[in-house]
Amino acid sequence: MKLKGSYTVEAALVFPFIMSVIVLVCYLSFFIHDRAVMDAASYQAALRGSLVTAEKSDFVGKAEKAGDELLKNALLVTRVSEKSVELDNNTIIVKYSGDFLIPYGVNFIPGIPHSIPVSVESRAKHIDPTGFVRSCRIVENLGKGA
Repeated sequence: MKLKGSYTVEAALVFPFIMSVIVLVCYLSFFIHDRAVMDAASYQAALRGSLVTAEKSDFVGKAEKAGDELLKNALLVTRVSEKSVELDNNTIIVKYSGDFLIPYGVNFIPGIPHSIPVSVESRAKHIDPTGFVRSCRIVENLGKGA
């Protein structure tokens, strides 16, 4: 039974590879989470901005505020560097971009950047909910009269 030490040597060779795979899977899940949160926040911000009904209301300001509230303390690793909310032909466009930061201890392969750019964009047409409901009721009443 002189082979007992071979398990220790094999474990010492395989363990770093297994740990690297586990850490890689964890950071990949962080990336997917942060991207999904940014995408959902940009869509919700655009949607909230599009549903503002007041005549002289600030659609862009409402969308920015909604996006900031949704992103506050929701991202794990990504840092948002740019936010833009635009109104273009009755369409609200919300864009977020930032960097997914990879720590130096995790990124041990030379030549791979220490951050990955993340960018999301969502659009929502400005609608008038009251006008839409009124139009639906008119169509409904026309259908009943026929």
